Amino acid sequence: TTNFPDVMVPAFQSNRAACVFFVVFVILAQYFAMNMITASVYQAYRKMSDQHERDALKLEKHNLARAFRLLRRGRPHVLLPELLPILGQLNRNPQLSLIDSTNGILLLAAIDRDGTGKVEGKDFQGLCDILRIRFFKHEADTAIADRFPRLSQNSAFNALCRAVRSRAFDWLVNVVVFVNAVTFVLESWRQITGHELLSARGLAALGRLDMVFTPLYCAEVALKIVVLGWPTYWQDTHHRFDFIVTTATVGVTLVVLSPNAYNDPLLIRLTSTVRLLRVFGLLFNLGEWWTVVCTFVRVLPAASKLLCTSFLLMYTFSAAGVYLFGGAINTDPASPQFAALKGSPFGASDYWANNFNDMLSGMVLCFELLVVNNWWVFVDAFAAVSSEWSRLFFIAYWLLSLNMLNIAQSFLIDAAVEQIKDVEQEEEEVRAADGTLQATIYGHHAVFNADRLTGTMTGLTGQYTAMVPGYLDPNEAQRLIHDLFRTERTDHRMDEQHFGLRLNL
Repeated sequence: TTNFPDVMVPAFQSNRAACVFFVVFVILAQYFAMNMITASVYQAYRKMSDQHERDALKLEKHNLARAFRLLRRGRPHVLLPELLPILGQLNRNPQLSLIDSTNGILLLAAIDRDGTGKVEGKDFQGLCDILRIRFFKHEADTAIADRFPRLSQNSAFNALCRAVRSRAFDWLVNVVVFVNAVTFVLESWRQITGHELLSARGLAALGRLDMVFTPLYCAEVALKIVVLGWPTYWQDTHHRFDFIVTTATVGVTLVVLSPNAYNDPLLIRLTSTVRLLRVFGLLFNLGEWWTVVCTFVRVLPAASKLLCTSFLLMYTFSAAGVYLFGGAINTDPASPQFAALKGSPFGASDYWANNFNDMLSGMVLCFELLVVNNWWVFVDAFAAVSSEWSRLFFIAYWLLSLNMLNIAQSFLIDAAVEQIKDVEQEEEEVRAADGTLQATIYGHHAVFNADRLTGTMTGLTGQYTAMVPGYLDPNEAQRLIHDLFRTERTDHRMDEQHFGLRLNL
């Protein structure tokens, strides 16, 4: 389709019925055969990936069974305190997240599913799954209130906290961001349209108003950090985005306002442009935009592997191209290759830099071939300066690279479907045997009261959030969260003092 309908036009002009041949060919080849090939390749990839996961799971279960036999020493079970050295050893691995005392208590409580303080083989088999879960405490009070208890009794401070947590405060910030966007468009009207919209006095007024936005954004970030506390603030993706953009804006503003050689109008425009990124934060209020963002994050682990494979493929074909076609395309007027290409579409388009004369040029050309646009121009050019057999080189690269891109597209579709399911999934309440609310599950994370977990009294207080990494399969993530709150008995109690977690972890 890169040269369509150019290839059809001559035949169509001679006989209008010829279009039937090309239409049928495009439908069968482009829309049916290629999609069938993509589906077959993706299915084969999924089978290999599933088999790899099954082999890894089998090895994991085998190693856990061996570890359990070593720990139990002839007994039918292992006591919870005997698992502490395992958590201590895991904390020595820099590639793993640190397990603090609170997470250690909750992880051990999750392993002790029957609440007896004894871990049997079937529970020990779930150790790796439980270690994937991370627990975060809800900051009920602000960081300042924790350090200054008297402040939490102040009515004005409590009113400020309620205001910052309210939906009205977020909408007020959105209004400020919208006004900022409008002022930016008015100031840039001349650059956009070539015509002046405002007078010099109006532009000066906008300039003074423009300097107000940065302090407002700083105040918003500071208030939310004070009221919510840094851990809670940083867990929110929207807050992270606002913090990074605001910090970048402050940095550029300080450079602009400080007396140095960089105090020029271009940096002033850069300040406004960086600050305008806050406009994208408004999109977080749209469910569809949030679905796109979450889909992108969810597909990253699988996509990163495909990107590495694509890079390796490009590097391999670039090296082969340098060996096969190095120097074939050049701008030497005396060379026959230049004469052969001078009047061709390749030469007329001034594509001389697209060659395999070195690795960098070859990598760029391979990337251009991924886009497929004008693919035939490049292929005809190399066939003209080398051999008609060179077309096989480009056909092989196209088949391999296109299938990998189609697999990546399939990953995106799967991730988007799963993300939409998560968005549409309603919250689920899990209650203990006595009817008390144990947890509220929201897809792949849950909010629960930490005093009891899987039938074990933890000695902790307050609400916690249990989360699993976003790279896990959505079905696997939901299974882990649901299994976490499956209880059998509630007759065992543990606390930090009993296990000495703070000392050992």
